[in-house]
Amino acid sequence: MIKTLLVTLALFTTSAFADTSKVCLANQAGGLMVLTHETCKSDGLHTKLFPYHAYATESNGTIHTGCYDIPSIADAQKQPGTRIIPVVNFIDTVDGQIITLHAEWFSQEACELHTEI
Repeated sequence: MIKTLLVTLALFTTSAFADTSKVCLANQAGGLMVLTHETCKSDGLHTKLFPYHAYATESNGTIHTGCYDIPSIADAQKQPGTRIIPVVNFIDTVDGQIITLHAEWFSQEACELHTEI
């Protein structure tokens, strides 16, 4: 399972991944959190730490713009009795709130279930 996840993350973060491609996660607001491979559209404050564009939608049509990063697990220190979980760090570009989510929760299939994006 970890191998599959790492391959998926590698494909998502390579330049071979089309700029229009995205992965999604359904959210509690009746919309999606969407990760794209586009450059972050922030004013530059967060682009070094969060280089990619993301957004979240709500069922009422509200869109929250953000940026994200998937930190490399290659240099993660292994600890006895623990496992390393690839994560997505998302930052809301308006209020600066940072949310950390499991990378494996995102999929292209989730994007296809919603037609508004």
